[in-house]
Amino acid sequence: MDMADSTGPWGSLKGVRPGKIVQRWMDQGKGPAQIEDELTQVYGMSRDKARLLLEVARRQRPWLLNREQADRLVSIYIGIPFCPSRCLYCSFPGYPLPARGSLVEDFVSALQREIETVGEGLGRRGMTVQTIYMGGGTPTSLNPEQLDRVLGGIVRHLRGPRTFEFTVEAGRPETLTGECLAVLRRAGVGRLTINPQTLNDHTLELIGRRHTAADTFAAFRRAREAGFTCINMDIIIGLPGETRADLDRTLAGVAELNPENLTVHTLALKRASRLKAEQQLWKLPDDGAAAESLAAASGFARGAGYLPYYLYRQRDILGGLENVGYTRPGFEGVYNIQMIEERQTVIGLGAGAGSKWLRPGGWWLVNSYNPKDPINYVSRIDELTRRQVDKLSGLG
Repeated sequence: MDMADSTGPWGSLKGVRPGKIVQRWMDQGKGPAQIEDELTQVYGMSRDKARLLLEVARRQRPWLLNREQADRLVSIYIGIPFCPSRCLYCSFPGYPLPARGSLVEDFVSALQREIETVGEGLGRRGMTVQTIYMGGGTPTSLNPEQLDRVLGGIVRHLRGPRTFEFTVEAGRPETLTGECLAVLRRAGVGRLTINPQTLNDHTLELIGRRHTAADTFAAFRRAREAGFTCINMDIIIGLPGETRADLDRTLAGVAELNPENLTVHTLALKRASRLKAEQQLWKLPDDGAAAESLAAASGFARGAGYLPYYLYRQRDILGGLENVGYTRPGFEGVYNIQMIEERQTVIGLGAGAGSKWLRPGGWWLVNSYNPKDPINYVSRIDELTRRQVDKLSGLG
């Protein structure tokens, strides 16, 4: 299907971050009714999507920084480019560990150096880290000793008295061993994300995941036993071959586990993914079915007491739809808000990490990116650390 031919429920809005428009209008003093009307009349959005976007923007508002705060507070993203296997739909840096395992030690050493350099630069500028997010890849695919070294560097060089959120993705449940959880807890990680994507074993095998639904349940319960009180789960709407019954089974599993956050993604055909290259081989839902499934997931989330708090879209997303993060009240992932709304400098460390260098005076930013390939990242670490220092000198 060619999803670019239809404006869909989001009208003429094509950007990844539609909420930025709403935040700008709020800055100008426009009220909810005026904003809703402009979204529907100027951009041709459906009334439901306009109300959703406005609801999300208003919920985010207390977490957005003013210009003075944005001069002094940054967030940190740390990219770990290794995974147990590569998923069918994935375009992120994620090199399968069995094939590239010899690189891990060199990568960890280079990352430790980048963490230390950036931490020292922030200190010289009198800047403080607000939130830290470690993603990938699968950070918990590092062995416990390697993970402990990386987390130790983060604690020593980046975390400060105003750091109130520290999140680690444990996207693959099979990596979340008791030893791994103990390392995370010792480092003060407060938020964990366990991403089954689906709780149907036949789909997990089809998309290249090396775990079962039972593994997800076991990992989640180990995390609770280890003391984690804020856990996110990701699911994906529209995975190949999945039916409404499959989705209902996944949602029932989520209800049983009862995480604090639930992120509902709609499948996107990402340019660098195997799914995109082999699109003709896979059965995907049509636009109507995708919309019905997303509505069902939204209805489940709201019925279970979750509230939408961040939203973004992607190119070639099924049905021209969206991805929505839901939270129980008081458990918002602030890093997610800052990353999506782009009102804070986010410094990316590690392979494939992107940085957003903000100039608060006009809420404009400059992006920079580390190499995706870990060999390239390691070989260029001197150049990359110099660049980070240069960028930091322009802040504050």
